Amino acid sequence: MKNMTKMSVRFGEGVLFFLRLQFYWILTSISLGLITGIMPATSAVYYYLFQSFQQKELYFPTFKEFRKKSKESFKGSNLLGGSQILVLLILWIDLRVNAQFIANPLLHGFLIACSALVLGVSTYLLPSFVRYKLQMKDYYKQAFYLFLSNLINTVAMVFGIFVVSVVFVLFPLLSLVATIPLLLLPIAWFSFKGMTKIEENAKKV
Repeated sequence: MKNMTKMSVRFGEGVLFFLRLQFYWILTSISLGLITGIMPATSAVYYYLFQSFQQKELYFPTFKEFRKKSKESFKGSNLLGGSQILVLLILWIDLRVNAQFIANPLLHGFLIACSALVLGVSTYLLPSFVRYKLQMKDYYKQAFYLFLSNLINTVAMVFGIFVVSVVFVLFPLLSLVATIPLLLLPIAWFSFKGMTKIEENAKKV
C-alpha cells in the first residue's frame, strides 16, 4: 500500500513537472518574440531536465527562473538553432531539386546521408550548449564528437521519440499539455548519459 501511494505521488509530481515546463515554454516563447523565443525556451527545458537528472529528483523552477534562464541563452541558442534549421532547409531543397530535375541516385544517397548526419549532430547541439561554456564554433565540434562517440545513444533517442509519439497517439491529451518536454525527454536523457560518460572517462585520463 505504501509503495502504491509512493508511486502515485511520484507519478503526480512527474505530470505536474512536465505540465509546468510546457506552460513555461509556451509563455516564454511568446514573451521573447514567438519565433525568436522558441530556441531559448527549449534550451531552458533542457537545462531543467538536466538539473533533474543530476540531482536525481525533479527540479521545479519558478516562471521567473525559467524566463531568466531563457533570456541568458537568447543569442546563443538562436544562432545555433537558426544554423541547424538553415542547413537542414538547404539539404531539403537540394533533395527536392535532385528528385525533380537531376534524378541522380548517387547524389540523392549522398544528400540523405548528409541530412542524417546533420540531424544526428543537431540532437546534441542544444544539449551541449546548455551543458558547456564554449566558443560558438566549438559547440558544433562538441556535438559532432558526441554524435560519433554515442551512436547507440543516438539510436536510443530516435526510438525514445518514436515511443513518445506512440504515447501521444494513445493519449492525445498529453500531446496538448506536455508535447515539448516529453519529446525532448529522450534526447535530454541520452545526451546527458553520453556527456557524463565522456566527462567521467576524461577524469580517468
